[in-house]
Amino acid sequence: MNVTRSGIGSEEERVQLTAIALLLYEELRSAPAFRYAIAGVEAEAFRTIHELDQRDLESIDGLVVSEGVWKKLNGPDTMEQFSPGYRWHPLVSAR
Repeated sequence: MNVTRSGIGSEEERVQLTAIALLLYEELRSAPAFRYAIAGVEAEAFRTIHELDQRDLESIDGLVVSEGVWKKLNGPDTMEQFSPGYRWHPLVSAR
């Protein structure tokens, strides 16, 4: 399977990338402790924890944060539990 390096160009790529991202999130559920994570094309937008803010917690699908980060940034109650100690906005579809 070819994975794009430049964004999603077709419905087929969107479906493939969504499936890959969901597999990565399943692996993340049992990963060692982390502060935040996101799977996606061009996911390198956040390079340090200090670049996250409350708006990100409210708007980025697929963003997973630790409870500590969620509390520090006054995260919204709309974020769902991802796994024990973590919250997220579920990924519906790769964009």
